[in-house]
Order: sequence, then C-alpha cells, then structure tokens
Amino acid sequence: MKRMLLTTDIIIQSIMLCLMVFFPLTLFVSIPLGGWQLGSSLIKGIAWRSKLHFTYFMAATAYCLLLIWGVEHTDSIPLIQDYEWLRAMWWVLCLPPLVGAVWYYTQSHRDVKAYDSIYDPKIDTV
Repeated sequence: MKRMLLTTDIIIQSIMLCLMVFFPLTLFVSIPLGGWQLGSSLIKGIAWRSKLHFTYFMAATAYCLLLIWGVEHTDSIPLIQDYEWLRAMWWVLCLPPLVGAVWYYTQSHRDVKAYDSIYDPKIDTV
C-alpha cells in the first residue's frame, strides 16, 4: 500500500512538472503542483514522522505567507516602486518555488528507493 502511494505521488508530480515545460511560468500548473507537494510533505511529515518532509512543508508555507504579506504591503515598501526591481522580481517569485519543486520531486524518488531497499516491493505488507 505504501509503495502504491509513493508511486502515485511520483506519477502526479511527473505529470505536473512535464506540463510546466509546455506551460512555463503559469499558475495553471504551478499552483496545483505546489498544493500537491505541500499536501504530500505534510502527510509524509505527520504519518512517517519525517523531519525532512515537515521542514519542507514549514519552509514552503512560510514562503507562501511571505508572498501574501508582500502583496498586501506593496504600497509601503519603497523598493517595489522601482521599475528595475520589478523587472528582477520574477527571480524572487519563480526561482524558489521552482527549486523547491524540483528538490521535492527528487526527494520523492529517494523515498521510493529507500522504501525499496528496506522492504521487498513484491510483498507490500507494510
């Protein structure tokens, strides 16, 4: 059962990451992918008591809250009014989630390999 859940997690992440190639920098794929990875990391963090997954969940949630705070306070931050800063803002908005998404995807593959090295994948009773 656990192997099936890990495989499903990887398949859905793979589909969404491939869609990001066809629809780069769009919210149509990045928001569902982010939601899926947040949910996956929370479940793995709680169910497996995985500190790594829970830390990822907390960091990604903090980043999302920081973005919400930034949107609500754009008028009070003088640096955002500068046009050159706005042109570079996509690095702040796109790069951390992209790096996090790719890291979590590779971590999900490591989770499957770790599971397969401990348990026999033909007999999934755990």
